[in-house]
Amino acid sequence: MDRKTILFTALLVVLVSSACVLTIPVPGLQPPAPVESPVLLTEAPVNQPTPPVLPTFALVFTDTPAPSITPSFTPTFFPTITPFPTATLTPTVTLTLVPLQVATLGSDIPQETLTQMALTPLSSGDPPGSDYACLVTSKRIADLTVFKPNYRFTAWWDILNVGKKKWHQDVVFASLVEGMKISEDRFYSLPAEPKSGERVRLKIEMKTPPDEGTYLITWGLRVTRTGRHFCFFTLNIIVKK
Repeated sequence: MDRKTILFTALLVVLVSSACVLTIPVPGLQPPAPVESPVLLTEAPVNQPTPPVLPTFALVFTDTPAPSITPSFTPTFFPTITPFPTATLTPTVTLTLVPLQVATLGSDIPQETLTQMALTPLSSGDPPGSDYACLVTSKRIADLTVFKPNYRFTAWWDILNVGKKKWHQDVVFASLVEGMKISEDRFYSLPAEPKSGERVRLKIEMKTPPDEGTYLITWGLRVTRTGRHFCFFTLNIIVKK
């Protein structure tokens, strides 16, 4: 054996012998407690479940302008009312003014009580253009003329035919409509038969009542076939002693 091998074998024997030395404890004698050098202990982490990562929220405030209200105009359409056509009655009438006649009532009645009448035609009854219609263009006696009691006088009216039909004497006549009867009769025939646009003068003899007062008397033209009046004219007098 070479030298190196011998030295290595001897060293190995020594090491094995020292490891096999028995330590026999002596009663009553305790070996000193080994001095422990402080060792920094690090606690091993406990295996715990990893908490879930929660999402983070960031509140962002933004100025949102209030919505502007734009009024919208909704047009309202109203129905258009179309009037029904109305017939316009325009008779062809030529008015002829009759000269006024001043009533002569006697010397016992003052002349200032005789009032001249207006020449404005008066329309009464059915409208012009009807089958039967009239206009009173003048009259005698004037309204509110003062008479003595039991005085005889003649009243007349100029009446224009503004209707479509002719006034035949057997169809149209004058009659007392309302008021006191101060004439001899209640019905009178027309002195003529005027056509449309022509006139007739109706005269009636009358006598004032014996009592004082104001008297309103209405006369009219009446159609025999229908029994109705289509034209009216009045007499309004005062009886005073």
